[in-house]
Amino acid sequence: MKSKEVNFELKNAESQKKVIRQYLNQILVDVKGLLNVALIFAVLCLILFIIQSWFLANLFSNLVMVYLGKLDFKQEFFLCHIIVIAVCLILRPLLQYSRERFSQKASYLARQKLQNQLITTISRLGPESRVFGSEGVLSSKLMDQIDALDDFISRYYVQVLLVSITPVIILGVVVFYSKVATIIFAITVPLIIIFMILVGASAADKSRAQFDALNRLSGYFLDLIRGMKTIVHFNATESAEKIIYDTSEEYRKGTMDVLKLAFLSIATLEFFSSISIAGIALYLGLGLMGDIPGYKEIIMVPYQPALFILLLAPEFYAPLRMLGSDYHAKANAEGAMAELIPILKYDAWVHPGENRFSLTEAPRLTAQKLMIKSNTGTVRLKPISFEINNKERILIKGDSGVGKTSLFEAILTFIPYQGELKINDQELNSISRDDWHEEISYLSQSPRIISGTIASNLRLASPEATDEELLSALEKVGLKDFVLQLPKQLDTLLGERGLGISGGQLGRLSIAQLLLKDAQLWLIDEPTEHLDPDTSEIILNLLEQVTQNKTVLLISHQEEFLNWLDRTIWIE
Repeated sequence: MKSKEVNFELKNAESQKKVIRQYLNQILVDVKGLLNVALIFAVLCLILFIIQSWFLANLFSNLVMVYLGKLDFKQEFFLCHIIVIAVCLILRPLLQYSRERFSQKASYLARQKLQNQLITTISRLGPESRVFGSEGVLSSKLMDQIDALDDFISRYYVQVLLVSITPVIILGVVVFYSKVATIIFAITVPLIIIFMILVGASAADKSRAQFDALNRLSGYFLDLIRGMKTIVHFNATESAEKIIYDTSEEYRKGTMDVLKLAFLSIATLEFFSSISIAGIALYLGLGLMGDIPGYKEIIMVPYQPALFILLLAPEFYAPLRMLGSDYHAKANAEGAMAELIPILKYDAWVHPGENRFSLTEAPRLTAQKLMIKSNTGTVRLKPISFEINNKERILIKGDSGVGKTSLFEAILTFIPYQGELKINDQELNSISRDDWHEEISYLSQSPRIISGTIASNLRLASPEATDEELLSALEKVGLKDFVLQLPKQLDTLLGERGLGISGGQLGRLSIAQLLLKDAQLWLIDEPTEHLDPDTSEIILNLLEQVTQNKTVLLISHQEEFLNWLDRTIWIE
């Protein structure tokens, strides 16, 4: 029984690797044209090197003959060779630069497309994106993991093809001069490739484990930074410090393990390459001296071809040595892709509505036997029916877990529902999602204030708003005087989640965002969940003023300061 379980795990591991490679190949599909152009530049650079080596060997051979008195010095011959060599020396860096430019452009476009795919999936999920981890983990995946694909896209694809093309071209040239040297070249190549594959497989596994550690470290660090005030309040800084130390130590050890494999691989490749080049040099040297056993007094390879072959030897192994380091780029890419595939493969529900939609006044909402289920079939909201008139302000109440937030997510078109949910007698699933979102203002438990200026945060709701409109919105929420007293006023920088202002001011700033959007339907989810009673009263009284003539659904467990709401809908 135990052996069957092991085989099953191995089968899954092989299947996972196959899927990872399929996704990596798919990333390259749209940019193969650019990469093929980069490959052409690389091959041209190789051809120029062969021409340069031939002319250089021919030049030195001629100079040796001149020195020995066997040939006369010809200035035209010398100048011609110098010019050709100089042209090759100038053109090769230009071709190499062009190759790098095309490779980097291909990498940028491929990574940008992948990042857009990930962001699209996450944006479709909305709050459901928490299934992939905390915001720290998600940010790490969207940045670090995608950046880890850079070397694979820009270098590995071209280098793999060069490993196949370069030996064929060089062997095709060398075979005309020395069949023995050709055999030595041909025998050593498979040994290097086999070793590279063996070490590379271990490096890929280590890289995947390393990205897991990086995700944990990113998530822990971001969560601890956000909760620093609470941690200090409960005197739990030592525990937080231990968490960061343990995860960073795990990451450090993983990094060293990956580097060990990288250095081992590169050192071994260099060793085999050096031994091979030394073997070629030994054969050519003994052949020039006529000192090869069994072939005494016989010049196996003349001076000019021998020097030409010796100049080509390092270039013959150069793509293999480069691929040795680039193979670790492939291992890193496989580790990164293993983290991204769950998001790419996630069957995110897509809102089907396409009909254009707009509101001129607060809408009416009607639900008949509205029910929400999760992807696994678990009931998140039992069947419920209600009717909310336009400009009616409703309190949504119920025990924790009955589906209040799920109801909001359905209205926001982030999750599917069963039954009917109509806006002014028009089924929500038939309405364009983008048009619908323009008509909704949503205030969550944790206001979405990003790191940036007060003005940039307010313009998230209304990008074209002027400074006067921003100040008008701030005046309605009682923040105008406070902002104008700040040294930089609207250009004052805020930290992530409004770091730098109080909880009450943060709530007011979030309401100012909604005012700038001026939507007809407001969804408000526990706006005072983490606030003290005095601040809660201020925020709820403010909401009473600014939501007049709007349709409002407000989720709250408290009852104080909510007497301005028209009625309550209970979710059992």
